[in-house]
Amino acid sequence: YISGYSDKETLSQVKETNPYGFKVKPIEEENLWRTLELAVYKHNMEKALKESEERYRELFNHISSGVIVYKVIGDGQDFIIKDFNRAAERITLRKREDVIGRSGPGAFPGLKEIGLIDVFKRVWKTGKDEQTPIAPYRDKRVTYWAERHVYRLSNGDIAIIFNDLTGKIKIERRLETERSFSNALIESSPAFFVAIDQNGEVLMMNRSMLEALGYKLSEVIGKDYLDMFIPYEERVRVGDVFKDILENENKVVAKNHVLKKNGQTLNIEWRGSPVIGPDGGVKYFFGVGIDITEKEKIENVLRQSEEKFHNIFEHSPIGIALCNRSGEILDFNSALSAILGLEKREDGYGLNIFSDLYLDESLIESLNRGELYKTEILYDFDRIRSEKKLMSSRKGIAYLEIMVNPFSGDNEEGDSGFRCLLHVQDITPKKEMEERARLQQQQLIQADRLASLGVLVTGVAHEINNPNQSIMLNTSFLKEAWLVILPILDEYYREEGDFLIRGIEYSEIRSRITEYHGIIEECSKKIDSIVQDLKTFARQDRDGSMSDIDINNVIQTAVALISPFIKKSTENFSVEYGEKLPPVKGNSQKLGQVIVNLIENACQALKNKTDKIVVRTYLKIEENAVVVEVEDHGCGIPLRYLSKIKDPFFTTKRSEGTGLGLSVSNSIVSEHGGELLFESEEGKGTVARVILPANIQRDGLTP
Repeated sequence: YISGYSDKETLSQVKETNPYGFKVKPIEEENLWRTLELAVYKHNMEKALKESEERYRELFNHISSGVIVYKVIGDGQDFIIKDFNRAAERITLRKREDVIGRSGPGAFPGLKEIGLIDVFKRVWKTGKDEQTPIAPYRDKRVTYWAERHVYRLSNGDIAIIFNDLTGKIKIERRLETERSFSNALIESSPAFFVAIDQNGEVLMMNRSMLEALGYKLSEVIGKDYLDMFIPYEERVRVGDVFKDILENENKVVAKNHVLKKNGQTLNIEWRGSPVIGPDGGVKYFFGVGIDITEKEKIENVLRQSEEKFHNIFEHSPIGIALCNRSGEILDFNSALSAILGLEKREDGYGLNIFSDLYLDESLIESLNRGELYKTEILYDFDRIRSEKKLMSSRKGIAYLEIMVNPFSGDNEEGDSGFRCLLHVQDITPKKEMEERARLQQQQLIQADRLASLGVLVTGVAHEINNPNQSIMLNTSFLKEAWLVILPILDEYYREEGDFLIRGIEYSEIRSRITEYHGIIEECSKKIDSIVQDLKTFARQDRDGSMSDIDINNVIQTAVALISPFIKKSTENFSVEYGEKLPPVKGNSQKLGQVIVNLIENACQALKNKTDKIVVRTYLKIEENAVVVEVEDHGCGIPLRYLSKIKDPFFTTKRSEGTGLGLSVSNSIVSEHGGELLFESEEGKGTVARVILPANIQRDGLTP
């Protein structure tokens, strides 16, 4: 600013222009140039300083780390927030304008809790930078993990630089959780887990495998797997498998024997795959194995059992044949060839049990229902031979006992389909004896038949019960294991999306697996129920205690027990209790079983819910007997079945029933000295009548 005046008014005007210099005329030229040179230098310096500040501010606001600058008050009594960048806003969820000028502890209450105020004081006093360990900051607004660097600036201010490590901490914790879960799963699993490096040395082996082989972990780590665990004769083959895995990165499913410490061997079925490292090469091999030693033993036993069955089949005195649905004989034994009098064994192949052996149509109906069929036929070999149905050497009449048992099974080609097993026994000598002593002989035959069935049923029940109990126990375990794994799979599904399990999307199979568990449990319970009925039938026990019981109380208990089933079956159910009935000597539990069975049968016979069922009790004075009647207005029993309904395994139910209910009930009633009788008319209904001896004392008790 150049002027010829230097008065106060002029000076006031000069100050308003904020000049770089002020000169009063006259001015020497040299002095003027020095003044101008200084003015230009000052201008350039201020411009450079402004640009530097702008670059600092740009860097300060765009750095990814949070930066907070504190002004120190007094001797470190307080720290006032002086500057606050955008990253700090994002991490702390505070706006810059809300914290500038505020005390650090006031704006961030959690600073004292993590000890940062003490760090500020030390850095301010010593001038030495400090880095704090990773720690969480918490207040009402935000929680985050951070690692913090604290500095003292040249002007005495304190600066803190920090990064939000919350995401990293969460990932590390999740990885640690998953690692712990995997380790726990591997260590608690009954399966064998082993890891082998590229040199064939053991890196890891789980507890189950160590215990099975008899080693401690320290004894196997770093040892050559082939030399220590593979029998000499298998080492080349197993070594080739490892080589293929390492060179071609193939997955493997294989079996081999593994040496135990005591020299014995286990047969292991392995599934494994190479683990690829960050460099793309194979890092190590990880295998999961199942001990199938016992399984192979069982398979050997099954093979022996099959051979034994074949021997029994071929040498059985009873004629046996395997037939298809159309009745064509596919295979048969020597006993059947002898019974039919076949001159050549090949003459029996292709025979039809319907057209050539003249079995009646009721067999076809039974087979279609999947029911056991049993009958006796009078076979005229002379007529059969004359009609050229059968090339037989036998003559005259023969009584044959026929039993046909339908089943589904695989043929030799592995095709699944319907089959039936034909049992033929020549009972002609027995029939001749029956003619001489009909009634007595019939009773002996029945007793012999029931005894034989009892032996058969006991064996079948035992063989079925053992594997079925295993199914029930393992199904419960799998169900519980699924419920444990389900939250992990759900979390994976939420984070990673759908994935495949055995070719089915997880979102689809998730609910179906629980359903499958329920189906397996329900079927297993049904098998268990059948086995118990078989055992009851075979046992024919008399171990139940006998005492005086009120039959009306037995009826009430039975009705209450199956009340839901009754209500589901009919709207017209009633009980007529006889008054002042004398007691019955018996077992209330067993008699209750009989009543439940009869009511269930009556419910199943109804055509609709309006059909009527009546249960009544009364005293039959002339026979000194208490009578229980179960009357239904259902479909009735065909006359041809009425004489068979108490036979073991006879049933008219297509989809349920073992055919043992009435047989067991008849045995129980007989055990109590009573009778089980039936009256029925097809299409109108059935009356089941239980007649039990009344335990009337001789002191004049009357109804």
